[in-house]
Parts: sequence; C-alpha cells; structure tokens
Amino acid sequence: MCGRVCPQDRLCEGSCTLNDEFGAVTIGNIERYINDKAFEWAGVPDLSGVKPVGKTVAIIARARRASPVLTS
Repeated sequence: MCGRVCPQDRLCEGSCTLNDEFGAVTIGNIERYINDKAFEWAGVPDLSGVKPVGKTVAIIARARRASPVLTS
C-alpha cells in the first residue's frame, strides 16, 4: 500500500543519490507494480516451487536506506 499513499517524491525519491545524474529511482512506481501484481494473484503468489535453503533474511530499516542482512 505504501506505493499508493506514501509521498515518495518528497521522501525516498527526493533524496535519491542518483537524482542528480540519472534521475531518481522511481520507488513509488515499483511499489505500485508489485502491489498490483499481488492483487492480480489474489494476494497470494504461487510459492510451490520455493524450497527452504536453511537461511533467513531480515530488512533493517534506517532513516534513508534499508540494509538486507543475511543470517544463518
């Protein structure tokens, strides 16, 4: 839902370090696309082919970026 309600132009896209040379990463468009696809799949993607690999991933949110952390 963040792609629909969050003001990305003033937050993440406005602070994007790529903005000066290439234009900001359009996080809002990416979030909306993912959300739209989730609704097309009735909110539940087919995960039947996904197998456990014994690892976990956490996203630690910070003020301006998120850091993926791989743990075992």
